[in-house]
Amino acid sequence: MKRLLKDSNDAGSGPTDIGHIIASRPNAWTVKALAEILCRKPAHLYKLIRSGSLPAYKMGGCLLLDPKETSEWWRGLRTL
Repeated sequence: MKRLLKDSNDAGSGPTDIGHIIASRPNAWTVKALAEILCRKPAHLYKLIRSGSLPAYKMGGCLLLDPKETSEWWRGLRTL
């Protein structure tokens, strides 16, 4: 994932659009993989999931995040 971010910046396209990277994933995100790309601890994402802020689905013992829904969540965040 870090290589993907580096490649996008090398192309001279400006800042990397994390929302696009999140949405373009062909399969569901795990909490660990999403936490890595967002530079957050998994515990922070679990807190957001528990609060209902970040949509996730439980499959067996795993929480999975839909790429499109997660991208919409990311783009809906506001900076202060």
